[in-house]
Amino acid sequence: GKDEEVVGEKSSVKVQVTTNQYQNQNQPKKTEAELKREERTRKREERKRQLEKHEKEEAKRNQIDPQDIERLEQARNSYGDYKLKMSMDYIVPEKERVNAEKKQQQMILLENSIFNLKVDFNKKLEELKTIRKTSIIEMVKEKNQRIKEINKEL
Repeated sequence: GKDEEVVGEKSSVKVQVTTNQYQNQNQPKKTEAELKREERTRKREERKRQLEKHEKEEAKRNQIDPQDIERLEQARNSYGDYKLKMSMDYIVPEKERVNAEKKQQQMILLENSIFNLKVDFNKKLEELKTIRKTSIIEMVKEKNQRIKEINKEL
């Protein structure tokens, strides 16, 4: 059964081929210009098919994914509205506006912090002086004690 179908298909292909060969033999030979024209037409049609295929793929790619729309909406709802300080419609909020009173408070705080830093530095310096002074005094006492011992021996 299967062998007969295959044989039948093969024979019909042979019949088509021989029919095409017969038609080609009976047709007058085409000139070089006609062949070039057919080639250009064929290439033009191929480019047109490729362009259509590309446009279909591009249309699929350019469609906005519903998940993306949902994510964008969520981002808009969850994040604050940030305006650029350089934009013309930017208005400084009242709490961020600088006035003389705020600057005076800043100056007082800075002066206090500078004063505290100076006091701390001076305390540490005095501690170092006393430590060094005591260490020198201790060293001198030890040397004096040693001198006394040497004088006794002499």
